[in-house]
Amino acid sequence: MEISFGFFVILVLILFPGLIFRRLHFYGEFSKEFNTGQNLAGLLARSVIPGLTIVILSFILYSYFFVEVDIAMIIDKLKEINNPDIKLTETQDATQPTFNNLILNKVTPFIGFQYLIAVILGALSGRIIRITKLDTKFKILRFKNYWFYIFNGQYGGFKKLKHLKQKNKKHLFTKVDIMIDSNSGTHLYSDIVVDYELSDSKCNELSKVFLQNA
Repeated sequence: MEISFGFFVILVLILFPGLIFRRLHFYGEFSKEFNTGQNLAGLLARSVIPGLTIVILSFILYSYFFVEVDIAMIIDKLKEINNPDIKLTETQDATQPTFNNLILNKVTPFIGFQYLIAVILGALSGRIIRITKLDTKFKILRFKNYWFYIFNGQYGGFKKLKHLKQKNKKHLFTKVDIMIDSNSGTHLYSDIVVDYELSDSKCNELSKVFLQNA
């Protein structure tokens, strides 16, 4: 009982907010990075750090703007749940709230606020990184979809490729030459890239490339 309920608390307070954050962080061109090549255990493991960050931030903000969170009371109630001799329909102390009141009036608003923080931070984080182009300057923030950087001419911001960057010039489009082997022979297609798709199994491999008037 202790293990299963403890895992449920961790799931609700840490793992779910972390999953929400990561799902919204990888948006648009980078959405496949959320779960490509990962099983459920891997997804949950990668959600721990953002989940912990969100729950700590939520405690601070909720206590500052709304009601101070009484962590000791919450821990005591969790202990009561794991105690088979305690009936949750009754309260042992008239000064203490019942379990139903605790869930409805204290726990539920806080969890709702926490999930709202996860949604806001997740939706903003990836977009702020792209707008400021921090991902081109710091490898730790870079998305795995490096085809995005190549096709959009943003590889010049990479430390290893700074020598390719040309001053006072703006990237307009990317022109490619693609050689394809087929039963009818080898064919070379050349023109401007208008769109592309990534592999379902690997977010850094191309599946399709669409050219204009190839």
